Amino acid sequence: MESYGGSIGVASEGRGQGATFTVRLPRLRPDTGELHDFDAHRFPANRAVADKPLSGLTILAVDDEADSREYLERLLAEQGAEIVSVGSAQEAIDVLSDGSARFNLLVSDIGMPGSTGYDLIDTVRRRLKVTESELPAVALTAFTRPQDKAQALDRGYQKHLAKPVQVGKLIGAIRQLTGRGAAADARHVRHH
Repeated sequence: MESYGGSIGVASEGRGQGATFTVRLPRLRPDTGELHDFDAHRFPANRAVADKPLSGLTILAVDDEADSREYLERLLAEQGAEIVSVGSAQEAIDVLSDGSARFNLLVSDIGMPGSTGYDLIDTVRRRLKVTESELPAVALTAFTRPQDKAQALDRGYQKHLAKPVQVGKLIGAIRQLTGRGAAADARHVRHH
């Protein structure tokens, strides 16, 4: 099992004496997107999420599973991003093709019924002719073998991350691909 950092502990004086639960969560460093230990006793709850490192970004999120999509929406919104989420590759293609939406990044599942995340990125890169610099893309998938990663990168994604999502890795990848050291809105691109 993969570790996401942090720990959970429980202590009790014995039967009928109650229990004390301690939860320690990793904390996202706003400057690097990396995780470090978060101590709930030293920081107020509203500091558990970094100081909005994704503010100013608009992200297109694609996942056929409603729970995964909702979690991704909430996670990225808590980090300051504006999210447009859809449940299929075809919906994403429709959103990108209509020319009215502007996105800084695409985050997509690979294994979806009908058109896959591979079909999506093939369409984005080849038919819509949207380059990697215009719309960086992250594959967020349960397909985690080395050959899966190689295929995702070869097809047009710039990052391949495993599900379940590791918050620090995802935020770090987004920051890297969108140049978050620069002005937050420097990479807005209109797609035709």
